[in-house]
Amino acid sequence: MTLREVHNEELNFLREMSISTFVEAFGHLNTPENMELYLSEKMSLAHLTKEFDHPESTFYFALVEEEIVGYLKLNVGSAQNEEHLGKSMEVERIYVLKEHQGQGIGQAIFEQAITMARKQGMEVLWLGVWGENTRAIAFYQRMGLEIFDTHSFMLGTDLQTDQLMKMQL
Repeated sequence: MTLREVHNEELNFLREMSISTFVEAFGHLNTPENMELYLSEKMSLAHLTKEFDHPESTFYFALVEEEIVGYLKLNVGSAQNEEHLGKSMEVERIYVLKEHQGQGIGQAIFEQAITMARKQGMEVLWLGVWGENTRAIAFYQRMGLEIFDTHSFMLGTDLQTDQLMKMQL
């Protein structure tokens, strides 16, 4: 598994992958109305372009034998969704297509995120994960992250709670 930065001309494909992986992960746990509202707001091409153009955010495709199987979004500085974590990097999104899950790809992506954070001199790697996503929380705990706080997250009109998790590097 390798990571490579997403290029501007690939934004439509990134959007398609973002929508499909989000629906695979959470569609069955939320109402169709809330999913549609969230996707139309947060995964529109305009919103994704704004995120992509932020100088302190980077999107990566995960590839296995040249096939794109997932993606990663990392934030530093002002692009992060939380403040006061010191010299930190946020893993905002890490998704693997359903047909490629269970092959260690998510772990490989996360390990590369740790490596990138260390190379950039970061002291903390952190993320937010939906409190109902117990499988992901357990995965991140196995990877060495600990829950340190919560924050609210709106999915459509549904107020949800994310667990904030971090690790010292």
